[in-house]
Amino acid sequence: MKLLYCICLFLGLSLSARADYASDRAAIVALGDLTATPTMYEVDTSDTIYKSSETIKSLTPSATEQTLDSIFFESVDYSGIPTTNPTRVYAFVGMPAWQAGDDPLPAIVLVHGGSGMAYATWANLWAERGYVAIAIDTEGASNTTGRHNKGGPRRTGVFDESDVAIEDQFMYHATAGAILANSLLRNLPFVDDTKVGIHGVSWGGVITSNVIGVDSRFAFAIPTYGTGHMWDGIGKWQEAISDAGGTDYYKNVWDPMLYLENATMPIMWLTWLNDSTFNMDCQANSYNQAPGTRMVSIIQGMKHSHAWTWSRADSYDFADSIVGNNPGSVGLSATNPWCVQQSLSLVGDQVQVEFESTRPLTSATLYHSNQMGDIKAFSWTTMTLTDFAETSPDSGIWQGTATLPSDATAWFVNVTADTSIFETAFLDDATTYLSETIFVSSRLQEVVNVEQPSLVAMELVTGESSATAEVSVDFTAIYNLEITSVDFINETHAGAFSTDEPFIFGLLTDTAFEVAFDNTVAGLDVGESATATLRLTWVGLDNVTTETIDIPLSATVVSTPSVTYTWDGGGTNNKWTVAENWVDDVRPAANSDVVFSDIGGLKCNLFSDITIRSLTFDESIDSTFEFNVFRSSSYVRHLTLDNSGSPAMVTVESGSEAECMISDLETAGSLILNDSLDIVHNGSGSLTFDLTIAQQDGEANGITKSGEGAVILQGANTYTGDTIVAAGRLTLESGGSLMFAPTINGASNQLAGAGGGTGAVSLNGAFYVELGDADSTRGNQWLLVDETDLGVTYATDTFSVNSSLGSFLNNAGVWTLDDGNIRWLYTEATGLLEVTTVSAATYTAWASGSFTHSFTEPGALVDFDDDGLNNLLEFVFGGDPTISETGIAPTVSESDGGLLIHFRRSDVSKQSPFTTVTVELSDDLTFTDPANDIVIGSTSDSGPIGEIGASYTVTNSDGFDQVVVTIPMNGISSHFIRLSVPQP
Repeated sequence: MKLLYCICLFLGLSLSARADYASDRAAIVALGDLTATPTMYEVDTSDTIYKSSETIKSLTPSATEQTLDSIFFESVDYSGIPTTNPTRVYAFVGMPAWQAGDDPLPAIVLVHGGSGMAYATWANLWAERGYVAIAIDTEGASNTTGRHNKGGPRRTGVFDESDVAIEDQFMYHATAGAILANSLLRNLPFVDDTKVGIHGVSWGGVITSNVIGVDSRFAFAIPTYGTGHMWDGIGKWQEAISDAGGTDYYKNVWDPMLYLENATMPIMWLTWLNDSTFNMDCQANSYNQAPGTRMVSIIQGMKHSHAWTWSRADSYDFADSIVGNNPGSVGLSATNPWCVQQSLSLVGDQVQVEFESTRPLTSATLYHSNQMGDIKAFSWTTMTLTDFAETSPDSGIWQGTATLPSDATAWFVNVTADTSIFETAFLDDATTYLSETIFVSSRLQEVVNVEQPSLVAMELVTGESSATAEVSVDFTAIYNLEITSVDFINETHAGAFSTDEPFIFGLLTDTAFEVAFDNTVAGLDVGESATATLRLTWVGLDNVTTETIDIPLSATVVSTPSVTYTWDGGGTNNKWTVAENWVDDVRPAANSDVVFSDIGGLKCNLFSDITIRSLTFDESIDSTFEFNVFRSSSYVRHLTLDNSGSPAMVTVESGSEAECMISDLETAGSLILNDSLDIVHNGSGSLTFDLTIAQQDGEANGITKSGEGAVILQGANTYTGDTIVAAGRLTLESGGSLMFAPTINGASNQLAGAGGGTGAVSLNGAFYVELGDADSTRGNQWLLVDETDLGVTYATDTFSVNSSLGSFLNNAGVWTLDDGNIRWLYTEATGLLEVTTVSAATYTAWASGSFTHSFTEPGALVDFDDDGLNNLLEFVFGGDPTISETGIAPTVSESDGGLLIHFRRSDVSKQSPFTTVTVELSDDLTFTDPANDIVIGSTSDSGPIGEIGASYTVTNSDGFDQVVVTIPMNGISSHFIRLSVPQP
């Protein structure tokens, strides 16, 4: 079969001489008021190019057979030919057989693409399916592409008429022609005016996308290939409107995105993979803007032409399901597409999809790509959803799952079914459509991953009033990020930072834009800094979901500018101090920026103290790089990071595959923080700190780790600023340690994530807790590890907690250290360091095991079971605090002129040396004389105890002490006796 009618696209540039966007948009919206029936005219065929006659025409279908007619109909005025106003539109009208008394017919407006014309074949194919079809010409042509006598403006480029009055622009006339064709069809007596649709191909798809946002009368629409949002369409379209005027005019006047929110009718968005002209991501922006029910159809192997569209059954089956015009089919709904995506999600790497369909679905396939840039050129990988099935017989609900590769940037799911009608009589050299299979797709999905940008630091030398810096953001996505707002937040000096970047085509990955700092606003002196955060907000393909990128900024006034020095290892002994080891043979000065590069040697040895602002391992390094801070028996060397009050930086650049080491080859070299430290690791290797990280002047200078690379701490680190892990993984290696000092203001160091971050921590080394000055009041607590936005893993065999008072003992992730009756408690599950007491800890453990089944432990002095014994006495006597029982209460009896007191004591209560039982005596209920107190020990005491000469025996069996206390009366007629247990 020959496929003809290929569509050509001519491109042009535009310069806007006008900027009255609001009035132009109002003129476009007003086209929706063209609801009166346009006058039809006979076609004059006397010349080679058919023209309009002045004879009024009417349309009448045949009662017995399908027919095709041609007409001109009246349209809007065009100042280009004032003597022939109003303009007229040429069209073919295909009509099924119909006679009075028959039900009125559905109808459709057909809009051709670039360099096309009104096609009789297209009108005939729709008439064959039972539709009155009007195929209009949009460029003033008739039977050929030459102009007829009443034509309006021709399209000469891509929205390059911005300096022309809106009423004289091609798109204005094309939009008007399609709306008037709708009015013409709706007023024919044999047309059902509730069932008129529109189908546009290529440029006709663009026109259709605008028309349906202006004319709400359409029952359905089928924009094919062409779409809105094309300012974002990398390639021909973006190039054609790339000048500022053209892009601005398109965005504000002719982008269908401005009108699609009014398109409430069901819409089929038809295209194919790798279309050479229009972008699927722009189409996704468009269909997500329209609130009506949508059907997306992305067909693999289709080409870009009218014939490829009308030779497939997909568009006809969609229209049939909307209008109920379904010869030969069963079970299609009357007002909705025959198949609709009901849900689509990506949780982790798991894709879940659900379609509702009125006919059986025969397959489901996941399409995904990991490429970036022009989606028209993407390669796509497919994966069959093997579990895709109907949830229950005849439910019409079909579900399936798939695993999406981690590097995917774009994906969607295609499902297939069989067409309702396969045969046709109006295709050239063919009696069937191209395929019995029709396609429905999920919405196109984009996966965006953004690398957190590092600090953008600017310097102003004394006397300079401003500075600029280039900013870039690395990310993966389909193409770009559509920036919707640019804000400066957290400003220390309001209004000092700015950017003029308009983001006309969105934000491109790793493409720099400029940020400026104005010190006439900030008024900084030497050594002072200003900071702010540049927040870029971008919107997703759904036009609703927004996310933000925060870029930290700083500006500092210095007396002399900082200089970057790059290591090349060209000298001897890999020494820092040897000038030949640095580019241009100049070794770093103090407070400079240092870059290690794979230009030469992959080792640098520091034998002297040095202070720098930043250290970078660049992307050229693809093997191990060692930076060694040396110590000998007679000296200790330090690397100090100082950025004049702003965070210092250690960076591993994206693309680096290095295993980077900052090491102490002896025992005591260290990295000193004069300011906080930002570690930005975007490489694929690890960055290891095998030395002590400390701080000067007793300040709390913490560490923030970002980027997906792994950072390892191996030294005994004594810095006490917070440790923030925003992304990637931080590992405290076995043998390394982090220091925490509890104070009245909280812990001096807290290990935490960043809000919404993806950071993770592996704790294989030790926590060192300085308890010497900590307040040991029971109930005090400090959060050492905040797991809110942080994944934390403790190594069961190597993690430990140590302190200035000794080592903590571990019991299933609960670490304890007893100091007298004070118990220090660190719990891995909560990250809390707490103060309790030994006795309280023992009692608490017993109570936790006793009050189960949703009971909440009510307190030691509460008699929960109303048996006369509070919970603390139940603990001592070995009772069940949830069951009333009197058999465990102490008893008193007489023997040989004395009293015998009998009670039992549980072994569990004896585990706490502070849970002591004392028998107290008094003759007046005051119990103020401790001379006769009988403190019950762990073994018998034959006495005499106290002034009264008491004694007791202790017999242990089956987890209890049986205690008998003997109290001589010695002529005393009465004693008041009580058992005392201290409250934990």
